[in-house]
Amino acid sequence: MCLQRTNQPCPRRGLVQCWVAIWLIKKSRQVREVEWRQAGNRQGHVFQLKWKICCAPWPNWNTARSTNHQMALRGAWQLQKLIVSFSDWGGSSRGIRSFMESYLPVFKEKNPQLEVVTELIRGQHPHLKGLYKNKSERVVCVKNMDPEEVLQCATRLRNSLGRKVVKLKTRHVTKHPSVQGTWTTDVKF
Repeated sequence: MCLQRTNQPCPRRGLVQCWVAIWLIKKSRQVREVEWRQAGNRQGHVFQLKWKICCAPWPNWNTARSTNHQMALRGAWQLQKLIVSFSDWGGSSRGIRSFMESYLPVFKEKNPQLEVVTELIRGQHPHLKGLYKNKSERVVCVKNMDPEEVLQCATRLRNSLGRKVVKLKTRHVTKHPSVQGTWTTDVKF
């Protein structure tokens, strides 16, 4: 990392002046972009005022991961509606009823983009249903779960993109395979 005071050129890359910048990493193409924000210093990626960024290192992906992954596609949340289905007298709905009393109002406040609807279904096990922008839906059974586990399931539904999980058959998937063939170590010149 090369952090210097303003008006001092970087010996490796020349003068790059940024006030408050976040280096966004596109891991697949390894391109660095600068995004301007008013933010504080966080794990070495956001730099304070009166510093310029000359050469920022690639982050350590093992330590830089956070537990709160917020998934949005091109800046738009994909989950539109969350339906909380429960029974008012069933024993398997005990956890989701206490979730609705304690955690659901806070969950609604933290997610104003999301429409949360409660649905009474008697004689059935409770479940959460997520309706996404791409017209798909996911249903998660929350039978006999604690309120914390129900909150975790609701957060996972909010964070997912709504796409079908596809198992990859090969290690590398591309629409345009290489015309030169696969590279091997046995290349003879």
